[in-house]
Order: sequence, then C-alpha cells, then structure tokens
Amino acid sequence: MRLKRNGFTLVELLVVIAIIAILSIIGIVAFSAFVKNARDARRQSDLKIIQSALEEYFADQKYYPTSMSFTATFALTNATGLSPAPPVTKTYLNNVPIGPTGSSEYQYKALKRSGVTWVDCAGASPCYGYCLYAKSENLTQSVIPCTSNNPDSVVFKLEVTSP
Repeated sequence: MRLKRNGFTLVELLVVIAIIAILSIIGIVAFSAFVKNARDARRQSDLKIIQSALEEYFADQKYYPTSMSFTATFALTNATGLSPAPPVTKTYLNNVPIGPTGSSEYQYKALKRSGVTWVDCAGASPCYGYCLYAKSENLTQSVIPCTSNNPDSVVFKLEVTSP
C-alpha cells in the first residue's frame, strides 16, 4: 500500500528557498547600482546648475568668486568673495545644492593663470577660472585633475571646469 503524499519534501523546500535567496540578492545588487547611478546623475546635474550660476556671475563681474561654501543657507551673489560688499546685491543662486545624501559633496576651487598653467587662486582676486568637483559613487569614472598641483582631485570623480 502506498502512502499519500500531501506536502513538499525538505529538499524541495530548501531548493525553493535557495532560488528565492539568489534572486533576492541579484535584485538588491541591481537596485543598489541603480540608486548609486541616480545619485551620481543628480550630482552631475547640481554641478551644471552651479556652473550656470558661476558663468552668469562671471558675465557680470568679469571674474569668478574666490570661494564658495556648500551649505544649505549659502547663496551665490555679486557680494560673494568681495570685501566690502557692493551696495546692490544680485543673487545668482538662492541655495547652492548640497548633494543627494545631504552632506557637502562638492568642492569649488578658484583658479588664476600662472604663465601657461592654471594655479589655485588661494583667496587672491581676480580669479579667471574654476573647477567644481563632486564625490562619485561610481568607481568606473576616471579622475581628471583640474590642476597639476591639486591633491584633492584624487577623491573627487566628477568635474566641471570653466569654459
């Protein structure tokens, strides 16, 4: 006489659990990569917004600001980097983007010409060039240093420079 089989064997259950676990891991890894790429795209977009404001600043002032702060309350105005501030303030960027993770992920470096190379402006005015950097989560992007004497460029993967 044969016994009626009403359930799954332990081996069948273990195979199904293993398949579900493998598919879950693949899904989590793929989703994680998607999220990293989305954050990097936002960083690149933020750099373009800042670059646009800097170019508008340059069109009015004929030089770039010597420094920028990447905090939620910082605004890029025609008084940025100037002492004393001009009597009428024009705002180029109300709030400088601070990055998708909420931390300061961007770096601004004002540059000036020294012969045929660009060097750090180091608070001296006027500055006729700049580099904007963002930390990237995508490790496959190449690192292009803005200036040869820029040790920070190893950390920052996304770059926008003055035209």
